[in-house]
Amino acid sequence: MSRSSKAEDNEPDTLKCYQSRGYIPSRICRYITSVAFSNNRSGESCQKTGHYSSIGGSKLGQAAKTTRTLSGTNSQLRDSTASMPLLSIMRERSFHSSSVALIIRTATKGNKDNTSILETLDKHSKKLVGDTKPNVNKAVKPSNVTTMVMQKLTYINDKKFFNLLDILSDPLYLVACYEEIKGKKGNMTPGSDNYTIDGLDWNWFVKTAETLRKGSIKFSPARRIEIPKSNGKSRPLGIGSPREKIVQKAIHAILEAIYEPLFLEYSHGFRPLRSIHSALRKIYLTGNKYSWVIQGDITKCFDSIPHHIIMKLTSQKIGDPRVLELISKFLKAGYLEPSGNLVKPSVGTPQGGILSPLLCNIVLHQFDLFMDKTIKIFRKGNKRKDSPAYKKALYLRKKETDPKVRKNLLTALRTLNSNDRMDPNFKRLEYIRYADDFVILVTGSIHEATHIKNNAKEFLRRACGLELNSEKTVITNVADNKWSFLGAEIVKLKKNPSFLVSSRFGRQVGNSRLLVKAPIDKLLDKLIKAGFIRRNSKGILLPKMYGAVMNLDHADILTFYNSKLKGLLNFYSFAANRNKLGRILWLLRASCALTLARKYKLGTMRQAFYKFGNFLKCPYTDKVIFIPDSLKVLHDYKRSVHSPLPDEIINISWAGKLTKTSFGKTCAICGTSSNIEMHHLRSVKDVRSKYLSKETLSVSRFAGAIRRKQIPLCSYHHQLYHKGELSHQDIISIANYDK
Repeated sequence: MSRSSKAEDNEPDTLKCYQSRGYIPSRICRYITSVAFSNNRSGESCQKTGHYSSIGGSKLGQAAKTTRTLSGTNSQLRDSTASMPLLSIMRERSFHSSSVALIIRTATKGNKDNTSILETLDKHSKKLVGDTKPNVNKAVKPSNVTTMVMQKLTYINDKKFFNLLDILSDPLYLVACYEEIKGKKGNMTPGSDNYTIDGLDWNWFVKTAETLRKGSIKFSPARRIEIPKSNGKSRPLGIGSPREKIVQKAIHAILEAIYEPLFLEYSHGFRPLRSIHSALRKIYLTGNKYSWVIQGDITKCFDSIPHHIIMKLTSQKIGDPRVLELISKFLKAGYLEPSGNLVKPSVGTPQGGILSPLLCNIVLHQFDLFMDKTIKIFRKGNKRKDSPAYKKALYLRKKETDPKVRKNLLTALRTLNSNDRMDPNFKRLEYIRYADDFVILVTGSIHEATHIKNNAKEFLRRACGLELNSEKTVITNVADNKWSFLGAEIVKLKKNPSFLVSSRFGRQVGNSRLLVKAPIDKLLDKLIKAGFIRRNSKGILLPKMYGAVMNLDHADILTFYNSKLKGLLNFYSFAANRNKLGRILWLLRASCALTLARKYKLGTMRQAFYKFGNFLKCPYTDKVIFIPDSLKVLHDYKRSVHSPLPDEIINISWAGKLTKTSFGKTCAICGTSSNIEMHHLRSVKDVRSKYLSKETLSVSRFAGAIRRKQIPLCSYHHQLYHKGELSHQDIISIANYDK
């Protein structure tokens, strides 16, 4: 958000005020300070620490005074245009300018003198949206808080970073972090502090920045629940405070800006522009060159990392003790068990925390460095020696004069390898890691592969405090067995067919790559457990009605099934057996037809297709079930896009949605149809839990929860509701809403 050169900053020679460092959201800072100065120029003054404006009793003036920059000084005017009219100040739209407009509206609420300022700001913003046509390269990833922090970090002496709290404790930086995470799922689920991100205002960001600056902030323990696994065991899941996730995101952006340039290419998990697909693509392109694969799995990685190792590694790059203290507080926050007991372990990163995957990557970066060194030491020879059998067949063909015999010898040559695959003087190693799952591909003997596995196990225990899972860490022969990695099934063709390819050196013999496939049988088993299909007494797979969504609208049922169909097809876009997914897609489509047949009491799946057509078209919205045009093999690896895992796609449930959508309706108070937001009165899950616990609960109250879970309110009245400023009559209007 901040421009770097003096020419772009428009720094004048006639009016200069000392400022040690630039401020990341400098445009946002300039908006607030410029509005304050343009509204009351009589109160402006210049001091060594910066410019100040006093607006009599105005909240905007107070916000402009108390807002700190990343350098720790108060808000400053950056150029001489600060005293000019507002339109000449705001030359172009800044990052998150909509958030700034909301902040200014909050600060100036109730002040009639500032009405013209807001109108001018809105007018100018609309003008910029309509007139400005920036030349943006679509292939370039747009800026985020991490890239902005990268521009402001500087090394000092021993390559450590200091004064990071100046970045962290700025309210507008926290607003930018809020904008990054506000759309994430789970932010409306309260943690142990019973707060969500709903109802935040500017004062909350100012107070949070102040507590960060003073070091008095405390992280509340996560609320832990147990998620059952297919093997009968359970996996713990922590639900943290959504509001504290904003602070975690702020720390995460700083750590990512510091460590992302240091991470090696072997790591693909929880990193920008990397994904499961980028890891699988590496295997697809180079995996056929290796003989053995070590499938590594770390035992409870996130729950087992010692805190002292995390603090030791982060202190090597972070010189600001106040930020280190924040990381330590985050780790020591602990979690609440379902029984209500507070546990504060000395190992493990908090489940569900935004910082946890990055802290895991920082620790396992040491393992990446170890494997990088191992790869360089293990490497031996420039090329394999020639195969004796191939050389003999080639010699016989050169001596042969009979064309038919020469043709047969050429056919035999193409079935042989030109080099010796067992050459002891040629060794190679490849390593790929996604979070706590990794594979090591070895060109060498089984004894060398075992030695590498033991060395990796010892290093993880000694340097990272982690243990390899003995059951899941296995060594597999690439040519003889199939193996799994990140939800894909990887096999090598038994007969390695050779074919001719054209290149600048002429026509050459090429070899096939590994087949990275979708595990069809495993996917079918997961669909059975999820309740979409079943096996009859003869073992034949048949579709099954999915009752959990039967009460939804027709269009919502189609949307639910489309999310499964598109999600699976999108994840397995790389699959070499993509055409085999047609069976799974048909079973899901048939399950949708059975669900609609039960909803409309049609009796059979055939009647549902007869009534709604092959696409099960909704008669009210014209929505249809998704059917792909083709299932042709694409080998499409979406390297920079994070795709949900198949388990997440299949198991996600919409059972909590028990109400028809309310979008498109009018505000329950004023009747306007613009800027409508959904206000959630209560959670249906809470009503269900009370019902199941045999608490006194009338049928009308249960039905009311279903009918009135969501209330449409305009943005203005929705904000008033959460601030407790609605009139008595407005509250009655909400209570009587039943549409």
